[in-house]
Amino acid sequence: HGLGLAFVVYATLGMLWTPTPYASVFGLWLIWIMGLSMWFGTTMTDVRELYAGLAIGGAVSSATAVFQAANLLYVPGTSPNPAGLYANSVQQGTVLTLLVVALITKRMWLWALPLLPGIYLSGSRGAWRRARAPT
Repeated sequence: HGLGLAFVVYATLGMLWTPTPYASVFGLWLIWIMGLSMWFGTTMTDVRELYAGLAIGGAVSSATAVFQAANLLYVPGTSPNPAGLYANSVQQGTVLTLLVVALITKRMWLWALPLLPGIYLSGSRGAWRRARAPT
């Protein structure tokens, strides 16, 4: 863990001498997410609380997508389908679907229900299996 922490510190300090700091923020954010994920995985004995927090955030994004679909709220995005708080509806469909799977593994069925409209509205074919035959 010490080596991983040293890398996160080095990457963060690297922002001081990078020629394009604004272009480097996203990569640094991904490194921090990986570091925090590792920390959560090694310190938490039960991930139910983490999943509940992620479900609350996902429910907010799902509700935002419902408002977008009803033309009651505008959030800039890059896809024609409602994307909630994400820039792309495929990202929302992917994240919410993975979260639903995680919630089901912990038998947190009711936490998954508010996420379903966001998955449906994302239009992600990978998230929903179409009932009709392809044309």
